[in-house]
Amino acid sequence: MIRKLPERSATSGLRNTLFLLQQPWIWGPAVLGGLLSGAALVLAGTGAGKPLAELLPLALFLTPVMGLAFVTVTSLPAFLLSRWLRAQPYPAPDDAELNRPANHFLNGEARGGSLYLCPTHLRFRPHRFNFQLEGLDIPREAITGVGWGNVTGPKGMQLSSILEVDSGDGSHRFVVQGARDLAERLAEREASSCPA
Repeated sequence: MIRKLPERSATSGLRNTLFLLQQPWIWGPAVLGGLLSGAALVLAGTGAGKPLAELLPLALFLTPVMGLAFVTVTSLPAFLLSRWLRAQPYPAPDDAELNRPANHFLNGEARGGSLYLCPTHLRFRPHRFNFQLEGLDIPREAITGVGWGNVTGPKGMQLSSILEVDSGDGSHRFVVQGARDLAERLAEREASSCPA
């Protein structure tokens, strides 16, 4: 059975930002860069004769800003370069009936990659620029329910759609164009595999 999901707003960017800030390779260098920048500002200012009471509010304001700037010019490029040099984690399945670009939500990360509809499985293969690189294979006979819904912009315009797949190991959400068509194909297979 296919269920229609409620429409969702495309304003979930804060969730992805919070996921990024939880990564140790982000907040570690951010704290280090911020503290070093704040200390340098205070030392330079006191050396130039400015009173400490005048410098502290400015240092407290600029410390997190400089920390994030430090990460932006050091850690993020290093991460992207390391992933660019890495081989793609998964090849495309040979037996795919359908291949669509998609995002899969896992532990707070909206992982980009490809969603493959295969004769025996629904497969998600993340691209190498994600933090979590595990693939996902859902046997089609293990699918217990499917749903779809629209992702809308500020004025109600449809931007994309969400496919929700329930199986024995939980519910999986994908942002993918044509989620309704995918849900119908999965439900059709689910109905034909049930004994009469």
